[in-house]
Amino acid sequence: MGHDTTAFRISDDDEEVAYLRRSAFDERNEQIYELLDCKDCYGGVSGNGSLKVFSRDDVAAAIVKAVSDEKYNRELEFLTDCMLNMEDGKISIHFW
Repeated sequence: MGHDTTAFRISDDDEEVAYLRRSAFDERNEQIYELLDCKDCYGGVSGNGSLKVFSRDDVAAAIVKAVSDEKYNRELEFLTDCMLNMEDGKISIHFW
């Protein structure tokens, strides 16, 4: 059980470009959902299987929040990888 958050380019959902894992019992497992303002993708012990497309502005806003606190270091790395791999200003993120 755990939260597997995986990002893919819009045009290629076979090539993972960013990955973040938090265990089901990690007290920080909700952080990525909070940063991306997508608590609806949170399923308790894991993500709920949702796929969402985020814009450059969405990810940039999450990065601004993440740089404010060291507790977001792993999320910041994930979000930065997302930003670097966007196509047409968008990235597809799966919450498992």
